[in-house]
Amino acid sequence: MDEEERQFIESLTLRIWKARAEGAIIGAAFVLGIGFLLYLVADAGPLNPMSVFLYSAMLVMVYLMWQRVFRKP
Repeated sequence: MDEEERQFIESLTLRIWKARAEGAIIGAAFVLGIGFLLYLVADAGPLNPMSVFLYSAMLVMVYLMWQRVFRKP
């Protein structure tokens, strides 16, 4: 393996690790956000009118996660 191939593999490995770190951060923020919204729903009550806004916020978070993370080409 020559120097050019070695540098290419190193840069590719670095990009993979950066992508994994970004994915972990996004996943942690998503879990914390959904958990906090579920806590607010439990505190207010599942049938409280305010809970409708919390449910919609959760749906928006799930939609954005689907569009930007899971469906990435």
